[in-house]
Amino acid sequence: MEENQSNEHKKLDHSDIVTIPYNVLNDKELCDGAKVCLCLIMSFVDNQGDFNITNDQLGNILGRSKNTISKYSTELKRGGYIITKHGSSTKTANVFRPRGVK
Repeated sequence: MEENQSNEHKKLDHSDIVTIPYNVLNDKELCDGAKVCLCLIMSFVDNQGDFNITNDQLGNILGRSKNTISKYSTELKRGGYIITKHGSSTKTANVFRPRGVK
């Protein structure tokens, strides 16, 4: 079977790489989707340590529904990995802050 030539030589630059902390990778209480979601949040934090996005937007990036993203967020909060602040309306972005980011 031949691979698609356009994908065969894709290279990652440093900005495409996210480090997954071992405690997250090894956490049996988190589903794999929540772990990927946390990595995405960690890769896009701003200078204040926040990541502003709606569940719909996050779902579009990860190819998951808003409800699934909400479940991931709940798992991550329960595990102490993120803190969330909700926007003032349903269309306002949630603010995700990974624990330990000041």
